[in-house]
Amino acid sequence: MTSSRTTNHKGNVAELAIAAAATKLGIDVSKPLGEHTRYDLIFATEAGLFRIQCKWAPRRDAVIPVNLSGYRWGPGGYIRSVYDKDEIDAIAVYCEALDQCFLLPIEQFAGMRAVHLRLEPPRNGQVAQLNWAREYTLSGAVAQLGERRRGTPKGTGSSPVSSTTWLLAARERRLRRTSRCPPSLRRSAPRCSRRSRARRQPPRGGGRRVASLLPIAAS
Repeated sequence: MTSSRTTNHKGNVAELAIAAAATKLGIDVSKPLGEHTRYDLIFATEAGLFRIQCKWAPRRDAVIPVNLSGYRWGPGGYIRSVYDKDEIDAIAVYCEALDQCFLLPIEQFAGMRAVHLRLEPPRNGQVAQLNWAREYTLSGAVAQLGERRRGTPKGTGSSPVSSTTWLLAARERRLRRTSRCPPSLRRSAPRCSRRSRARRQPPRGGGRRVASLLPIAAS
């Protein structure tokens, strides 16, 4: 019966499981009203709001294969595509065989179509370029976030960027994007120079006052 379930059903199971797991860990979870958004859930933390795409994944021996591609709505219907950091902040994965949730930061997996989370070392002895499932658990990410709030950062050694880092990185990226220009110029100017924010100053040689009031696009 499990193998006959549709992709939509598996997606619904993953979304509910991830929302329940996050809620148990103290994260406020919301769901967007629109049907064509690139994210399924919104995590509300003390660091801000974060867009989460949910994925269902099976277990195959010592590996959890995760399909990172998705579908977006285009003029001709649904288009298969990958995710980037301008669309979502993280990908949450639910492995039903393990009944466990994982959190993948988009900074590390943007543009990828798939990733394998390893539960055990490979038989060929490979140690480099492996994504260990234990380093991306949802519970671990929330625990590390709590440590950072208490001012006790946890060392990561040679491990890849932890799942917690996406919270801070996404927040800083969003702040830089929204504070780059004044609100009245954000839609019309890709970038504002200092001249656009400078006060009018009289020319040194006298005569009429001249000032640049228009934003200057970056070259």
